[in-house]
Amino acid sequence: MGFIQVEILTHGKKLSFEMESHGLYQLDFPKNTLKTLDKILSVLITDDRIILRTEDRDFRHGALQAPWLKDNRRMNNIDAYDRDGNHLWNIGDIVGDIKMSFTGCHLTSNAQLVDDGAINTETAYSANLLVCFSGGYRFIIDPIHQTVISKTSGKW
Repeated sequence: MGFIQVEILTHGKKLSFEMESHGLYQLDFPKNTLKTLDKILSVLITDDRIILRTEDRDFRHGALQAPWLKDNRRMNNIDAYDRDGNHLWNIGDIVGDIKMSFTGCHLTSNAQLVDDGAINTETAYSANLLVCFSGGYRFIIDPIHQTVISKTSGKW
């Protein structure tokens, strides 16, 4: 038994909740059905993107443990889709092969990160941003422009 994180961020307001699940492997979009080999752990929804974080593929065949450092994580465990279910990018396309899977992610507004002091300006980035975690690093990602806004380690 596990939980699926669901967040909906639209017009600067966020609704988030968790739901209990034995495993989510399929989502139905208006024009496509997405089936994954790995359990979906997070479903993040904005006005124009749906971002999914799946379980590390090392657990795909029933493994109970996985190495922290990976040989190859060019294709990692966060993917973005448009509202019709068309694949837009994998997080590895943005951050590169960081040799670790992502252990968490959430949505935030650009304005909230400016208020928190995490970024300096609202104008250069999209309204809704992705914050994700791998190892001891926090990545702030612009999901529209597919860029890393910041990468920090340690306490933030």
